[in-house]
Amino acid sequence: KSRGLCWSHGGGTKCSVADCQKTTISKGLCWTHGGGKRCAFVGCKRPASQSKHNCCAKHQPKRPKSSPKLPSTCSSCDICIVPI
Repeated sequence: KSRGLCWSHGGGTKCSVADCQKTTISKGLCWTHGGGKRCAFVGCKRPASQSKHNCCAKHQPKRPKSSPKLPSTCSSCDICIVPI
């Protein structure tokens, strides 16, 4: 908590970019200004999540429609198999 507030209500450290009031994710920056992980897909600069195999929502592995329990191909390289 910062200033008595949780992250979702404005607490935490603010982004180091001038006039930005968003909360930092990492390196003193918010998602918009480059804080946090970036998508593993070549050329994509969107924020990524480790739970999405370090890909953004657009490039995250998709489950095959015919068999939801089979692994899918990782969209960041189209070679490796990502267990779901």
